[in-house]
Amino acid sequence: MKLKASTLDFVILWLLTIVLLVDMLTGYLKLSGSAFEIPFSQFYKLFLLLLVLVRLQKKGKFFLVFVGFYALLLFPSILQIISGGNVSIFQDNVKIIKYLTPFVFFHYFKGIFIANKPKIMELADKFILYSFIILTLNVLFKLIGVGYPIYPYGSLGSKGFFFAGNEISTLFLVLYALLSFDLLLNGKEYKFWTLFLYSLFTAFLLSSKTAIAGIILIMLLLKISPAKIVNSIKRMSNFLIAAIVIAPVVLIFLVNKFIASPVFQKRILFFAEKMDLLTLILSSRNVFLAKAYKVFIDKYSFIEKMVGVGQTTYVERVGKTVEMDFFDILFAYGFIGAALFLILAYLLIGSIRKMKRKRISPYARLAFIMAVFILILSTITGHTFSSGMAGIFLGYIFAVHYKKVQS
Repeated sequence: MKLKASTLDFVILWLLTIVLLVDMLTGYLKLSGSAFEIPFSQFYKLFLLLLVLVRLQKKGKFFLVFVGFYALLLFPSILQIISGGNVSIFQDNVKIIKYLTPFVFFHYFKGIFIANKPKIMELADKFILYSFIILTLNVLFKLIGVGYPIYPYGSLGSKGFFFAGNEISTLFLVLYALLSFDLLLNGKEYKFWTLFLYSLFTAFLLSSKTAIAGIILIMLLLKISPAKIVNSIKRMSNFLIAAIVIAPVVLIFLVNKFIASPVFQKRILFFAEKMDLLTLILSSRNVFLAKAYKVFIDKYSFIEKMVGVGQTTYVERVGKTVEMDFFDILFAYGFIGAALFLILAYLLIGSIRKMKRKRISPYARLAFIMAVFILILSTITGHTFSSGMAGIFLGYIFAVHYKKVQS
Protein backbone atom coordinates (compact mmCIF):
# COMPACT_ATOMS: atom_id res chain seq x y z
CA MET A 1 0.00 0.00 0.00
CA LYS A 2 1.37 3.39 -1.00
CA LEU A 3 1.93 5.77 1.89
CA LYS A 4 0.36 9.22 1.51
CA ALA A 5 2.78 12.15 1.51
CA SER A 6 0.81 13.92 4.27
CA THR A 7 0.89 10.77 6.45
CA LEU A 8 4.65 10.50 5.96
CA ASP A 9 5.02 14.18 6.88
CA PHE A 10 3.13 13.58 10.14
CA VAL A 11 5.43 10.65 10.96
CA ILE A 12 8.59 12.62 10.13
CA LEU A 13 7.56 15.71 12.11
CA TRP A 14 6.52 13.72 15.17
CA LEU A 15 9.85 11.90 15.08
CA LEU A 16 11.62 15.25 14.71
CA THR A 17 9.79 16.58 17.77
CA ILE A 18 11.66 14.13 20.03
CA VAL A 19 15.01 14.21 18.22
CA LEU A 20 16.67 16.18 21.04
CA LEU A 21 15.34 13.70 23.61
CA VAL A 22 17.17 10.97 21.69
CA ASP A 23 20.29 13.19 21.73
CA MET A 24 19.87 13.47 25.50
CA LEU A 25 19.68 9.70 25.95
CA THR A 26 22.76 9.14 23.81
CA GLY A 27 24.63 11.92 25.62
CA TYR A 28 23.74 10.56 29.06
CA LEU A 29 24.99 7.06 28.19
CA LYS A 30 28.24 8.48 26.80
CA LEU A 31 28.93 11.07 29.51
CA SER A 32 28.03 8.76 32.40
CA GLY A 33 30.45 6.10 31.17
CA SER A 34 27.68 3.54 30.80
CA ALA A 35 28.66 0.11 29.48
CA PHE A 36 25.46 0.29 27.42
CA GLU A 37 26.86 2.92 25.07
CA ILE A 38 25.00 2.76 21.76
CA PRO A 39 24.89 5.72 19.32
CA PHE A 40 21.07 5.85 19.31
CA SER A 41 21.19 9.41 18.03
CA GLN A 42 23.17 8.52 14.88
CA PHE A 43 20.85 5.62 14.02
CA TYR A 44 17.76 7.71 14.75
CA LYS A 45 18.87 10.61 12.55
CA LEU A 46 19.95 8.25 9.78
CA PHE A 47 16.46 6.70 9.87
CA LEU A 48 14.94 10.20 9.72
CA LEU A 49 17.18 11.12 6.81
CA LEU A 50 16.11 7.99 4.92
CA LEU A 51 12.43 8.79 5.58
CA VAL A 52 12.94 12.31 4.22
CA LEU A 53 14.74 10.94 1.15
CA VAL A 54 11.78 8.61 0.58
CA ARG A 55 9.48 11.64 0.92
CA LEU A 56 11.55 13.52 -1.67
CA GLN A 57 11.94 10.59 -4.05
CA LYS A 58 9.63 12.13 -6.68
CA LYS A 59 12.04 15.05 -7.04
CA GLY A 60 14.38 13.40 -9.55
CA LYS A 61 16.60 16.45 -9.95
CA PHE A 62 17.12 16.72 -6.18
CA PHE A 63 18.03 13.03 -5.96
CA LEU A 64 20.56 13.37 -8.76
CA VAL A 65 22.20 16.37 -7.07
CA PHE A 66 22.22 14.60 -3.68
CA VAL A 67 23.93 11.50 -5.10
CA GLY A 68 26.40 13.73 -6.97
CA PHE A 69 27.33 15.64 -3.80
CA TYR A 70 27.68 12.41 -1.83
CA ALA A 71 29.94 10.84 -4.48
CA LEU A 72 32.04 14.01 -4.72
CA LEU A 73 32.66 14.12 -0.95
CA LEU A 74 33.37 10.38 -0.74
CA PHE A 75 35.78 10.40 -3.71
CA PRO A 76 38.86 11.62 -1.75
CA SER A 77 38.36 8.87 0.85
CA ILE A 78 38.26 6.25 -1.95
CA LEU A 79 41.49 7.70 -3.41
CA GLN A 80 43.19 7.41 -0.01
CA ILE A 81 42.10 3.77 0.32
CA ILE A 82 43.45 2.99 -3.17
CA SER A 83 46.79 4.64 -2.28
CA GLY A 84 47.04 2.51 0.89
CA GLY A 85 45.94 5.11 3.44
CA ASN A 86 44.55 4.23 6.86
CA VAL A 87 40.97 5.42 6.29
CA SER A 88 37.86 4.83 8.38
CA ILE A 89 35.23 4.71 5.65
CA PHE A 90 32.52 4.59 8.33
CA GLN A 91 33.70 7.81 10.03
CA ASP A 92 34.13 9.53 6.67
CA ASN A 93 30.58 8.54 5.71
CA VAL A 94 29.23 9.86 9.02
CA LYS A 95 30.91 13.22 8.37
CA ILE A 96 29.58 13.41 4.81
CA ILE A 97 26.04 12.65 5.99
CA LYS A 98 26.35 15.42 8.60
CA TYR A 99 27.41 17.91 5.93
CA LEU A 100 24.53 16.86 3.65
CA THR A 101 21.85 16.90 6.37
CA PRO A 102 21.13 20.69 6.17
CA PHE A 103 20.90 20.40 2.37
CA VAL A 104 18.40 17.50 2.52
CA PHE A 105 16.23 19.05 5.23
CA PHE A 106 16.27 22.42 3.46
CA HIS A 107 14.51 20.78 0.52
CA TYR A 108 12.15 18.89 2.82
CA PHE A 109 11.03 21.96 4.78
CA LYS A 110 10.85 24.03 1.60
CA GLY A 111 8.22 21.59 0.33
CA ILE A 112 6.38 21.68 3.67
CA PHE A 113 6.27 25.49 3.70
CA ILE A 114 5.16 25.80 0.08
CA ALA A 115 2.35 23.24 0.57
CA ASN A 116 1.27 25.20 3.68
CA LYS A 117 -1.11 22.56 5.07
CA PRO A 118 -2.46 23.88 8.42
CA LYS A 119 -2.07 20.67 10.47
CA ILE A 120 1.41 20.01 9.10
CA MET A 121 2.45 23.62 9.76
CA GLU A 122 1.11 23.41 13.31
CA LEU A 123 3.24 20.32 13.89
CA ALA A 124 6.29 22.03 12.37
CA ASP A 125 5.83 24.95 14.80
CA LYS A 126 5.55 22.50 17.73
CA PHE A 127 8.79 20.85 16.58
CA ILE A 128 10.63 24.16 17.04
CA LEU A 129 8.93 25.08 20.34
CA TYR A 130 9.44 21.66 21.97
CA SER A 131 13.06 21.57 20.81
CA PHE A 132 13.70 24.97 22.42
CA ILE A 133 12.12 23.81 25.69
CA ILE A 134 14.14 20.58 25.76
CA LEU A 135 17.40 22.39 24.95
CA THR A 136 17.03 25.20 27.49
CA LEU A 137 15.83 22.86 30.25
CA ASN A 138 19.01 20.86 29.79
CA VAL A 139 21.08 24.01 30.29
CA LEU A 140 18.99 24.99 33.34
CA PHE A 141 19.61 21.58 34.97
CA LYS A 142 22.83 23.13 36.30
CA LEU A 143 20.77 25.16 38.79
CA ILE A 144 19.72 21.94 40.56
CA GLY A 145 23.13 20.31 40.26
CA VAL A 146 22.22 17.98 37.41
CA GLY A 147 23.90 17.53 34.03
CA TYR A 148 27.41 18.11 32.75
CA PRO A 149 29.62 21.19 32.16
CA ILE A 150 30.17 22.32 28.58
CA TYR A 151 33.96 22.32 28.96
CA PRO A 152 35.91 19.14 29.78
CA TYR A 153 37.64 20.77 32.74
CA GLY A 154 36.19 22.36 35.88
CA SER A 155 32.48 23.12 36.14
CA LEU A 156 32.17 26.07 33.76
CA GLY A 157 29.10 26.12 31.56
CA SER A 158 26.18 23.75 31.30
CA LYS A 159 25.03 21.43 28.53
CA GLY A 160 22.75 19.12 30.47
CA PHE A 161 22.95 15.63 29.01
CA PHE A 162 23.97 16.55 25.48
CA PHE A 163 27.26 15.15 24.21
CA ALA A 164 28.08 18.27 22.22
CA GLY A 165 30.02 21.53 22.34
CA ASN A 166 29.80 24.54 20.02
CA GLU A 167 26.81 23.14 18.14
CA ILE A 168 24.64 23.66 21.23
CA SER A 169 25.15 27.42 20.87
CA THR A 170 24.34 27.32 17.15
CA LEU A 171 21.15 25.32 17.73
CA PHE A 172 20.16 27.56 20.64
CA LEU A 173 20.50 30.71 18.50
CA VAL A 174 18.54 29.20 15.59
CA LEU A 175 15.64 28.20 17.86
CA TYR A 176 15.66 31.57 19.66
CA ALA A 177 15.58 33.46 16.34
CA LEU A 178 12.64 31.42 15.02
CA LEU A 179 10.54 31.82 18.17
CA SER A 180 11.32 35.49 18.76
CA PHE A 181 10.57 36.42 15.13
CA ASP A 182 7.17 34.72 15.35
CA LEU A 183 6.39 36.69 18.51
CA LEU A 184 7.34 39.95 16.80
CA LEU A 185 5.32 39.04 13.74
CA ASN A 186 2.24 38.49 15.89
CA GLY A 187 2.78 41.71 17.89
CA LYS A 188 3.50 39.91 21.19
CA GLU A 189 6.00 42.40 22.61
CA TYR A 190 5.85 41.26 26.24
CA LYS A 191 6.48 37.66 25.26
CA PHE A 192 9.27 38.76 22.91
CA TRP A 193 11.14 40.55 25.71
CA THR A 194 10.41 37.77 28.20
CA LEU A 195 11.87 35.25 25.75
CA PHE A 196 14.91 37.49 25.24
CA LEU A 197 15.64 37.76 28.99
CA TYR A 198 15.07 34.04 29.51
CA SER A 199 17.34 33.21 26.57
CA LEU A 200 20.05 35.62 27.72
CA PHE A 201 19.98 34.09 31.20
CA THR A 202 20.24 30.62 29.63
CA ALA A 203 23.15 31.79 27.46
CA PHE A 204 25.04 32.87 30.59
CA LEU A 205 24.40 29.46 32.14
CA LEU A 206 25.71 27.90 28.94
CA SER A 207 28.81 30.12 29.39
CA SER A 208 29.34 30.45 25.66
CA LYS A 209 30.65 33.69 24.15
CA THR A 210 28.84 32.78 20.93
CA ALA A 211 25.49 32.23 22.67
CA ILE A 212 25.63 35.41 24.79
CA ALA A 213 26.73 37.71 21.95
CA GLY A 214 24.44 35.92 19.49
CA ILE A 215 21.27 36.38 21.56
CA ILE A 216 21.92 40.11 21.92
CA LEU A 217 22.87 40.55 18.25
CA ILE A 218 19.85 38.63 16.93
CA MET A 219 17.52 40.65 19.16
CA LEU A 220 19.02 43.90 17.83
CA LEU A 221 18.83 42.74 14.20
CA LEU A 222 15.18 41.77 14.59
CA LYS A 223 14.38 45.11 16.28
CA ILE A 224 16.60 47.23 14.04
CA SER A 225 13.80 49.52 12.81
CA PRO A 226 14.00 52.77 14.88
CA ALA A 227 10.23 53.31 14.67
CA LYS A 228 9.60 49.83 16.05
CA ILE A 229 12.07 50.39 18.88
CA VAL A 230 10.36 53.65 19.94
CA ASN A 231 6.90 52.06 19.83
CA SER A 232 8.14 49.05 21.76
CA ILE A 233 9.63 51.23 24.50
CA LYS A 234 6.35 53.13 24.86
CA ARG A 235 4.31 49.93 25.12
CA MET A 236 6.82 48.24 27.36
CA SER A 237 7.27 51.00 29.96
CA ASN A 238 5.92 48.92 32.88
CA PHE A 239 7.88 45.89 31.80
CA LEU A 240 11.07 47.95 31.52
CA ILE A 241 10.62 49.36 35.02
CA ALA A 242 10.30 45.82 36.38
CA ALA A 243 13.34 44.76 34.35
CA ILE A 244 15.41 47.62 35.77
CA VAL A 245 14.57 46.40 39.27
CA ILE A 246 15.21 42.72 38.51
CA ALA A 247 18.31 43.14 36.30
CA PRO A 248 20.77 44.04 39.11
CA VAL A 249 19.71 40.96 41.09
CA VAL A 250 20.22 38.73 38.05
CA LEU A 251 23.56 40.41 37.28
CA ILE A 252 24.83 39.86 40.82
CA PHE A 253 23.81 36.19 40.60
CA LEU A 254 25.63 35.75 37.28
CA VAL A 255 28.78 37.45 38.55
CA ASN A 256 28.86 35.33 41.71
CA LYS A 257 27.97 32.11 39.93
CA PHE A 258 30.03 32.28 36.76
CA ILE A 259 32.19 35.33 36.08
CA ALA A 260 33.69 35.21 39.58
CA SER A 261 34.19 31.44 39.47
CA PRO A 262 37.84 30.26 39.68
CA VAL A 263 37.46 28.15 36.52
CA PHE A 264 36.22 31.12 34.45
CA GLN A 265 38.97 33.40 35.77
CA LYS A 266 41.62 30.75 35.17
CA ARG A 267 40.50 30.38 31.53
CA ILE A 268 40.54 34.15 30.92
CA LEU A 269 43.93 34.62 32.65
CA PHE A 270 45.44 31.78 30.62
CA PHE A 271 44.51 33.46 27.32
CA ALA A 272 45.38 36.95 28.57
CA GLU A 273 48.88 35.96 29.74
CA LYS A 274 49.92 33.64 26.93
CA MET A 275 47.98 34.73 23.87
CA ASP A 276 46.74 37.81 21.99
CA LEU A 277 43.20 39.17 21.76
CA LEU A 278 42.44 37.43 18.45
CA THR A 279 43.49 34.10 19.94
CA LEU A 280 41.23 34.76 22.93
CA ILE A 281 38.24 35.59 20.73
CA LEU A 282 38.83 32.59 18.44
CA SER A 283 39.78 30.23 21.30
CA SER A 284 43.12 29.40 19.59
CA ARG A 285 41.49 28.46 16.27
CA ASN A 286 43.82 30.86 14.43
CA VAL A 287 46.76 28.86 15.84
CA PHE A 288 45.23 25.57 14.65
CA LEU A 289 44.54 27.17 11.25
CA ALA A 290 48.16 28.24 10.78
CA LYS A 291 49.35 24.71 11.56
CA ALA A 292 46.77 23.05 9.30
CA TYR A 293 47.51 25.46 6.42
CA LYS A 294 51.22 24.61 6.59
CA VAL A 295 50.40 20.90 6.43
CA PHE A 296 48.04 21.58 3.49
CA ILE A 297 50.75 23.43 1.54
CA ASP A 298 53.65 21.11 2.40
CA LYS A 299 52.12 17.62 2.58
CA TYR A 300 49.14 17.62 0.18
CA SER A 301 49.81 16.65 -3.44
CA PHE A 302 48.28 18.71 -6.26
CA ILE A 303 45.42 16.21 -6.66
CA GLU A 304 44.83 16.20 -2.88
CA LYS A 305 44.70 19.98 -2.84
CA MET A 306 42.05 19.87 -5.56
CA VAL A 307 39.76 17.04 -4.35
CA GLY A 308 40.84 16.69 -0.71
CA VAL A 309 41.85 13.69 1.37
CA GLY A 310 38.66 12.93 3.31
CA GLN A 311 37.95 13.53 6.98
CA THR A 312 40.02 10.65 8.45
CA THR A 313 43.23 11.52 6.59
CA TYR A 314 42.77 15.25 7.27
CA VAL A 315 42.59 14.68 11.04
CA GLU A 316 45.46 12.16 10.90
CA ARG A 317 47.76 14.63 9.13
CA VAL A 318 46.87 17.75 11.08
CA GLY A 319 46.17 16.22 14.51
CA LYS A 320 42.78 17.89 15.02
CA THR A 321 40.25 19.89 13.05
CA VAL A 322 40.60 23.67 12.84
CA GLU A 323 36.95 24.11 13.95
CA MET A 324 36.34 26.77 11.30
CA ASP A 325 33.93 25.24 8.79
CA PHE A 326 35.23 26.71 5.53
CA PHE A 327 38.81 25.69 6.30
CA ASP A 328 37.79 22.26 7.61
CA ILE A 329 35.97 21.71 4.30
CA LEU A 330 38.99 22.99 2.33
CA PHE A 331 41.47 20.71 4.11
CA ALA A 332 39.18 17.64 3.99
CA TYR A 333 37.58 18.05 0.55
CA GLY A 334 40.01 20.34 -1.27
CA PHE A 335 39.37 23.35 -3.46
CA ILE A 336 36.46 21.59 -5.17
CA GLY A 337 34.70 20.94 -1.85
CA ALA A 338 35.32 24.52 -0.68
CA ALA A 339 34.05 25.89 -4.01
CA LEU A 340 30.91 23.76 -3.70
CA PHE A 341 30.30 25.16 -0.21
CA LEU A 342 30.67 28.75 -1.45
CA ILE A 343 28.41 28.15 -4.47
CA LEU A 344 25.65 26.68 -2.28
CA ALA A 345 25.98 29.60 0.16
CA TYR A 346 25.76 32.07 -2.74
CA LEU A 347 22.68 30.36 -4.19
CA LEU A 348 20.99 30.29 -0.78
CA ILE A 349 21.59 33.99 -0.10
CA GLY A 350 20.50 34.80 -3.66
CA SER A 351 17.18 32.94 -3.36
CA ILE A 352 16.45 34.58 0.01
CA ARG A 353 17.24 38.07 -1.32
CA LYS A 354 14.97 37.45 -4.30
CA MET A 355 12.07 36.50 -1.98
CA LYS A 356 12.90 39.45 0.27
CA ARG A 357 12.76 41.96 -2.60
CA LYS A 358 9.44 40.58 -3.85
CA ARG A 359 8.02 40.77 -0.29
CA ILE A 360 6.39 37.36 -0.79
CA SER A 361 6.99 36.28 2.81
CA PRO A 362 7.93 38.28 5.93
CA TYR A 363 10.10 35.31 6.93
CA ALA A 364 12.53 36.21 4.14
CA ARG A 365 13.99 38.89 6.44
CA LEU A 366 14.59 36.33 9.19
CA ALA A 367 16.08 33.84 6.71
CA PHE A 368 18.46 36.50 5.34
CA ILE A 369 19.60 37.64 8.79
CA MET A 370 20.19 34.10 10.01
CA ALA A 371 21.80 32.80 6.80
CA VAL A 372 24.41 35.59 6.88
CA PHE A 373 24.82 35.23 10.66
CA ILE A 374 25.30 31.44 10.49
CA LEU A 375 27.75 31.65 7.58
CA ILE A 376 29.89 34.12 9.55
CA LEU A 377 29.48 32.05 12.72
CA SER A 378 30.57 28.86 10.96
CA THR A 379 33.80 30.53 9.88
CA ILE A 380 34.58 31.64 13.44
CA THR A 381 33.37 28.74 15.60
CA GLY A 382 33.12 25.66 13.39
CA HIS A 383 31.08 22.46 13.93
CA THR A 384 28.14 24.32 12.38
CA PHE A 385 27.43 22.74 9.00
CA SER A 386 28.83 19.39 10.13
CA SER A 387 26.83 19.37 13.36
CA GLY A 388 24.82 16.23 13.94
CA MET A 389 22.77 18.16 16.49
CA ALA A 390 22.02 21.38 14.57
CA GLY A 391 21.95 20.18 10.94
CA ILE A 392 18.21 19.48 10.77
CA PHE A 393 17.40 22.88 12.28
CA LEU A 394 19.74 24.65 9.84
CA GLY A 395 17.73 23.11 7.01
CA TYR A 396 14.57 24.52 8.63
CA ILE A 397 15.78 28.09 9.04
CA PHE A 398 17.44 28.20 5.59
CA ALA A 399 14.06 27.28 4.07
CA VAL A 400 11.92 29.49 6.32
CA HIS A 401 11.60 32.24 3.67
CA TYR A 402 9.14 29.92 1.91
CA LYS A 403 6.91 29.92 5.00
CA LYS A 404 3.64 31.82 4.85
CA VAL A 405 2.00 33.71 7.71
CA GLN A 406 -0.65 31.49 9.29
CA SER A 407 -4.13 33.00 9.61
